[in-house]
Formats: sequence, structure tokens, C-alpha cells
Amino acid sequence: SKLNIKVDGARQKNNVWHHNGNTGIDPIFLKSVYLNEGVAPADFGPGSLGGSVLFQTVSARDLLEDGKTHGGFVSLGYDTNSKTFKTTSSGYAAINRFEMLGGLTRQEGQDYTTGAGKREVGTAADMWNGLGKLAYQSAEGHRIEGSAEYFRDDGFRRLRTNMGAVTPQMNQNLYERFTATAKYTKENAEGLFDPEVLFYYNQNSLKRPNKSGYTRPSGAFNSDVQSIGGRAQNRFNFDFGSITAGVDFYRDHIHMERFHFRNNVSETIWNVGAYTQARVSPIEKLDISAGLRADFQSYRAVDGQTFDNAGVSPNLDVTYELLQGLKLQGGYGYVFSGLEQAETAFFHA
Repeated sequence: SKLNIKVDGARQKNNVWHHNGNTGIDPIFLKSVYLNEGVAPADFGPGSLGGSVLFQTVSARDLLEDGKTHGGFVSLGYDTNSKTFKTTSSGYAAINRFEMLGGLTRQEGQDYTTGAGKREVGTAADMWNGLGKLAYQSAEGHRIEGSAEYFRDDGFRRLRTNMGAVTPQMNQNLYERFTATAKYTKENAEGLFDPEVLFYYNQNSLKRPNKSGYTRPSGAFNSDVQSIGGRAQNRFNFDFGSITAGVDFYRDHIHMERFHFRNNVSETIWNVGAYTQARVSPIEKLDISAGLRADFQSYRAVDGQTFDNAGVSPNLDVTYELLQGLKLQGGYGYVFSGLEQAETAFFHA
């Protein structure tokens, strides 16, 4: 909850239930995972208190062999412990400046058995993960790309899925994530025009209908976090480095269906930011990254109150190569994050 996590540029600010994972994805669809700890660059987005994790999924051009216009693969796997089958199939093509990709993973099995021979209940796999992409790139390098990804994990789990025998109670547990993006860029851009425009929709949901007869209200709820957002920026490229300037926004709407109460609850969070980040090498062996972003956040809380806050986030990172292979690095950053999204599962009780 202290990280800025993105999948294909779409912000993943899901804070539903601290006993559940927040971002499921099959690694077979990943092109790269970029980690940035410590000082947060201004153009990485708002709320990077503990750093950033940027997931990038594959495109058709990443999978195609040189000189080929279409391809595909099938992956089969089996785990003998939990009797789990996993299959992935994918097809992709690049024809007449269009690119297409589709892939689907299915994983299904039984509870696994520990080294002591004990069956660990509530661990059976029942997972779907699908990825689809469509892109067009003109001869001048103007590129438009759309993507959609769906992840689903379903099972009869412990109420606290990460605490083993400490929590013997069980309940239905359905986690879903849907991410859709639309992006415009100019490939191999040089000079003062190097744009990027991105819009995204993201939905994280955790559904826990009470199918086990558990009488306390802390076990059953349906929580849904829907986000829209985007950014528009341009990178100005110079001989000694670059300067990026842009604006971004997000809107998170959180809705909690409470089975043990007569009313449901919701929250809405808006954030609008503007930023600039310079990455320059004024002299040989010296690299400087410095930036500033300003954010305004409006938080309409579960009790109907609205809290408006604004702040700035400066950053500075300096690296100097003392000797070949030996660098000295230092930095400073201050991050304004506004009010953190409440953990929505607590509203059930």
C-alpha cells in the first residue's frame, strides 16, 4: 500500500484485505519488471512513498522471431504434489503495420501437501489469466496500442488466507482484476517532440459471500475498487540529457457490500498532478536526476466527509563514477501522498 504499482502504466492501488494479495499476474505474460526503491522520480506517478514497481506485459513484436509475421506457443505443466494442471496458449501476428496478440492461462488443481504429510486446506488452484493487445504503428513511428488483461482466482479459502492453522474458518474467496489501457507514443523519437498519452481503467474486486455459516460479520463482504486515470507528457531530448514534463490524474471509487448491515458504504478519491523531471549528464561521469511534482487530492470518506489536500514532491539523485565500475550515489526525496485509501475490508465490521 506504500508503493506505486503499475501494470502497463495502469495504477494498481488496491487496498482491500491485508490477508490477501493485491496484484495477481502470470509471469509468462511479463516482458519486464522494473523496481525503483528510495528516491521517487516525479514522472513515475503520485504516492511513491516506498518506491515503484512497474510491470510491463509482452506485445506481439516482443515474441515474434526476426523476419516472421505470425507465431504462437502452447505451454503445459503439471505439479505432482497438488495434482495441478497449468496450460497456456497464445497467438500473435504483425501484418501491414498492425500487431495482434492473444493469450490465455488456465490453472486448476487440489490442495497441496506439506513436507510433514499434512494437507494444507484452502490452497487448491483455480485461476484464469488472459491478455489481449492490438496496436498500429505508422511509417513515421506514431504508435497507438490498446490492451486488456483479466486475472481471476477462485477458491474455498481460509478467512485469513496467509495465516494457516491460526485461522481454521473457511469461506468462498473470489479475487478478480481487470486492466485496460490505451496509449499513444512516437517510437524512436528525437529532439523536442517525444510524447506519450495514456488512459486506463482498472478494477480490483474481492468477493467473499458467506457460504460457510460463519456468524461474525468479519468474514463476509463484497469489495470493489474501480479506477480510471491517465497521463499526458512530453520528453524534450537534448545532447546532454532530457527533461520530461506532464500531467496525470486518477479517480478511485471503492464500494463495499456489507451482508451483516442494512447499508453499504463507498469512498471516492481524486488526484490531479503536474510534474517535471530532468535527467542530464552535464559533464563526463556525472549523472543528475532532479524533479518536482505537485498534487491535489480530494478524498470523500466513508462517513461522507470530504478532505482536500495538496502538496509538492521534490527529488534529487546524483551519481558520479569515481573509477571504472565504481560509482558514488546520493539522493534526497520527499513524497506527498495525500490520505491513504482505507482498507475497505474493515468497513464490513
